[in-house]
Amino acid sequence: MPTTNFDRLTEASVNKLPIGLYAHSGDRYPGLKLNVGKRRSTWYLRERVGDKFKSAKLGSFPDITLKQAVALSEKQAVHQSNETTATIKTVRDAWAEYRKGSTSKVNTLTDQESKLERYAGHIMNKSPAQVSLLDVRQCLLAIPSVSTRHHVKAALNVQRAWQLKHNKCLFYEKLLPQKLDLLSQLIL
Repeated sequence: MPTTNFDRLTEASVNKLPIGLYAHSGDRYPGLKLNVGKRRSTWYLRERVGDKFKSAKLGSFPDITLKQAVALSEKQAVHQSNETTATIKTVRDAWAEYRKGSTSKVNTLTDQESKLERYAGHIMNKSPAQVSLLDVRQCLLAIPSVSTRHHVKAALNVQRAWQLKHNKCLFYEKLLPQKLDLLSQLIL
């Protein structure tokens, strides 16, 4: 990834940069990136979560200055243990929180929720910390249809994605995502 000195950025200097994603040439602004395009340059906060990169758009340059972008990136990167995380006692609560902020169609969410209730009801009532590999495996193996199995697995993974998106410890165990991936390889 190309680098540039963010401390010396001006509108003219950004216009001279070739199109691409730039990092700061140093350790001062970790995760802060500037995406230079033909018409617009945009600040991003880009971090590795597991084995993938996740990005959050912070705003356009020069509308958002370096100082504002740093403040926004720090605000987004802070672990927020607010009232949302305090209300998550069961996997069902996590699903409800995900559903509130989801952009999926209502019918899709309703279908996923009914499949979760039917096939993973015992998991939905557990605390996320109590969900074991055996629980998930038994749940998925009990589903006769392969496509329904995929839907239930996807809904359980959606809750994991919600956790990563909000930087909250939903499952409290760092091994559960690895367990789900291993389980999907074993079953499917």
